[in-house]
Amino acid sequence: MSEEKKDIKIEEKKADEKVKFSLKIEVFDQTEVIPFETTRRGLEEFKRLLDPNKDGREAVLLEELIEEMLSSINKSEIILLSTPLYIDCAPANTIRLMDIISEAVKNGKVTEKKRYLLAIACAGFLEYYHNLLALKMYEQFAKLNGFIWAGGLPIGAAGTYTLYGVTGLIEKIAPLPEEDIRHKIYAEPAKILVEVINAAAENISSGKTIPKEELKKLEVLSMPLEMYINGGNQNWIDWAKRIETEDKLRDKPYEK
Repeated sequence: MSEEKKDIKIEEKKADEKVKFSLKIEVFDQTEVIPFETTRRGLEEFKRLLDPNKDGREAVLLEELIEEMLSSINKSEIILLSTPLYIDCAPANTIRLMDIISEAVKNGKVTEKKRYLLAIACAGFLEYYHNLLALKMYEQFAKLNGFIWAGGLPIGAAGTYTLYGVTGLIEKIAPLPEEDIRHKIYAEPAKILVEVINAAAENISSGKTIPKEELKKLEVLSMPLEMYINGGNQNWIDWAKRIETEDKLRDKPYEK
């Protein structure tokens, strides 16, 4: 088997505030041209990632960012750690970040004072409880470094909190008891999240941890399972249509 050809070309096409470009990738004997749309800034970042000379510059920048972060921690009484989820755990970058902070605490680079740590874990999975292991890691991190654990917010199907106007459709699929808290989520998904975050901010600013009843508001499924699965399947179909590969959706290139 021949090696992958590292021939990557970027073609730019500007349109108003957004930039359209295509990524041409040659792998083995096949060439794929994949269209993308982003901002000009996003395109520049994409180019930077492909720059073969970026590593040295990034090492210096990373050191500066770490010092800036430690300086901010020293000035702060409340630390907010907001992360995505990697399968069912904290992402590698977040674990590395916690290692850096822990080492700084150990070496006296972080001053001793009363500090709260509030964590938010966001999963793409529908079920909120995929976040619980990551939140336990953040709680342990807080305790090991002398921070007060204020609580962790487990957000499942985080993308659904940007949806509006789906009340009627979802409730037809899964009728709910009148007092079910998901009525509020379906009517305006972001509202309940804002309520919990506001309650968290009010409690922490008053020197309290987040009440368990507030955290429990997030312990729901924000949409019926069948709708989540159908939506995920449709997403694959929509993307395949955009790049004209609908006939390849069920391909199994590595099957012997």
